[in-house]
Amino acid sequence: MFGTDAANLETSTQSGTSFDPGTLNAGTTYYWQINEINSAGTSNGPLWSFTTEEVMLVNGATFVSQYVPTSMNIGETVSISVTLNNAGTSSWRVVDGYKLGSQNAQGNTTWGFNRLALTEDVAPGANHTFHFDVTVPSTAGTYEFQWRMLQENVQWFGDYTTNVSVDVTSEPVETILSESYFETDMDGWIDGDGSGGLVKRQLYSSRAAEGDYSIKIKDNAGDSSAMTSPSYDISSYDQITIDYQYYAHNQSSGDGYFVQYYDGSVWQTIATYAEGTDFVNGQFYSQSDTLESSSYSFPTDAKFRMVSNGGGGGRHIYIDAVIITATTGGATQ
Repeated sequence: MFGTDAANLETSTQSGTSFDPGTLNAGTTYYWQINEINSAGTSNGPLWSFTTEEVMLVNGATFVSQYVPTSMNIGETVSISVTLNNAGTSSWRVVDGYKLGSQNAQGNTTWGFNRLALTEDVAPGANHTFHFDVTVPSTAGTYEFQWRMLQENVQWFGDYTTNVSVDVTSEPVETILSESYFETDMDGWIDGDGSGGLVKRQLYSSRAAEGDYSIKIKDNAGDSSAMTSPSYDISSYDQITIDYQYYAHNQSSGDGYFVQYYDGSVWQTIATYAEGTDFVNGQFYSQSDTLESSSYSFPTDAKFRMVSNGGGGGRHIYIDAVIITATTGGATQ
């Protein structure tokens, strides 16, 4: 039996050893009595009472804001901030064990620790910002980041911070497979049919992006109008980028060139560039074409080529400063 009127207590049947009175009012006297009921009848216990404090000390916290990057690199240290408001009636005192604790799952040490102590007392109604560094997990993947206030050995309380799913990636590592400037020779690239007719190393400094020489491609003769790279073993990489510069001379509207990739079995066109749409004559352009291992097969004998698809009559594309770069990492596994 429980209530605020000693003569008219509310009755409830209890079989267990605990009773939840619900939320209590401040500055109020409550009465309670335990009566035993058995086959012999009812045995009334003594009447007890207690009075609550005039101001109930209640723990409460409201989430305000946070700074948490959604992507991080393996093993790095990242600075985080979380702001919470003391929405209760009790002060968060350092000596009373008020802390920020990890959630999802509760008490996890994914980010290097699971508790962060206050550095100052926080009065009711005040905001407090936790500034702290976390150590990113050593394995790529997606990890949850969420926290909540607690009073150590008393209770967890208040809002959860908004959960953030963090993509942890390996730090990208770049390897330059080749750099071709064509100043002394073809740097391993092959002219279309080996004759040097439609594709040739050209001394023409005003049309070379770097130095004096570039590779000139012309006409629309398929393989004979192509400059082809050496073979590369790219089977262990995640991304391949071919960067280069080019200059167009006397191209008609719609003429130009295309870039192809050999995946060990077939040539695939990965990009097409046309006069009037992608470039105009008489200017230098920097171009970058990228392939991902998730979209293309990366074999042990990959090749690239630039193929002219313009008409004859002195319509040329000059290719120079070709750099092929391979990248590993930089993606969740």
